Amino acid sequence: MHNLRLIKWDEAAAPYPWASEFDAWVADKLVARDDAALVHEARSSEAGRLSIPTAEHWYPFLYALGAADAAERAETVYE
Repeated sequence: MHNLRLIKWDEAAAPYPWASEFDAWVADKLVARDDAALVHEARSSEAGRLSIPTAEHWYPFLYALGAADAAERAETVYE
């Protein structure tokens, strides 16, 4: 996810703590296949609200999640 209003343009900039927190939360929920949490709880924390400033940033992820077979396991590409 992204929040372009708060972007740091310095290529060496460290991620915001809230961005790292939300990234870890999403990864944990994906590994556990806790789809309900990903659908209903993503914006329940400040980290989630900052990471998903508007719903259209999150919907493509949910579409991909819904297209996955229940037996499929998530694979992260970027950490």
